[in-house]
Amino acid sequence: DLRVKEQILPVFNTIFSKGFREGFSQEDLRRGYLRAAALHELAHSYLHYRNAAKNLQDLFYCIYELAATILGLRLAGTLLLKDRITEKMLQSMIVAYTCRCFYLMKKGTDNSFMVNYVLGSAIYINFMLESGALKKFNDLVIINFTKIFVSLHELSDILENLLSHGTRQDAENFIKKYQH
Repeated sequence: DLRVKEQILPVFNTIFSKGFREGFSQEDLRRGYLRAAALHELAHSYLHYRNAAKNLQDLFYCIYELAATILGLRLAGTLLLKDRITEKMLQSMIVAYTCRCFYLMKKGTDNSFMVNYVLGSAIYINFMLESGALKKFNDLVIINFTKIFVSLHELSDILENLLSHGTRQDAENFIKKYQH
């Protein structure tokens, strides 16, 4: 609740248009963030690749944590297709996560624990901007949910590929492309 109040809501109220904001209540964002966090934790159980930590070295945690979040959101898409969640629930997860990413990117960190999340946030946002799933217009962000769904799948595949048989150099090249 504190994270939603202090991080997600202020960003939400700043980067989205009034019309877009009217489509999501504070409770939608709270539940969306909670669901996304739960799916992130569940997704970790699917991401155990032999030698991933050894192969990716110091870049492992950035890739691993981002992969868990993206896979969690991707799994939510599967739940939507199976009528286990609504489109609004999935959109709320994506909006809450996107707000958290913008917050972390703006705040940055000196905390070594959070640096992986800040870097993962930058990768997510820049990947989505490159794909057209997110667009910046003046000081506002526009989300294309259809493109987000496709882009989540693509990003998940890239991250799982890095975890399954990538090298540290592969991870470094990927991170360099999307970190700014």
